Amino acid sequence: MHIYDVSTSRTKRLQVKVNWSRELTFSSRQINFILETVPEERGVYCIYAKNYRWKYRQYKWSGLIYIGSGWLDDRLSRHLARQENEVLADYLDKYDLAYRFDRIEDDDEDEDWPRNVEAELLDLFKIKFGNLPLANRREEPLADLDWEVEIEEPDYFSILEI
Repeated sequence: MHIYDVSTSRTKRLQVKVNWSRELTFSSRQINFILETVPEERGVYCIYAKNYRWKYRQYKWSGLIYIGSGWLDDRLSRHLARQENEVLADYLDKYDLAYRFDRIEDDDEDEDWPRNVEAELLDLFKIKFGNLPLANRREEPLADLDWEVEIEEPDYFSILEI
């Protein structure tokens, strides 16, 4: 993930380009694979159903279940091993799930960019679907930045289109 300053003389804008990883299977059998393969870096991730969509608003459907951030390998494997999020654990038993992630090269000591990007993604989801993804228990507060933040995702995957 890269963060660009695309400010003009009139507005201060940040553009966040999320380059989601390829689709990976999210199941209890994959804990060791995640620990060995997913980078031990900070970033954002999303978990979704491969072949199912839930209704949010009238005519608004999504397969997205969860948006998170943190140390990627640790957070993803903990969701599977400890199953602390009961809602996510329930979906794990009933649906064929997948996940994608993007790491954030973050050396900014003043801002927690993974959490900021997670908050922006949750906000975009809530605007389109009227609610948070099904397994997100709380809304991350948007950062008090003096910037307009724009999230750009690649053509091959968008959390708002699954």
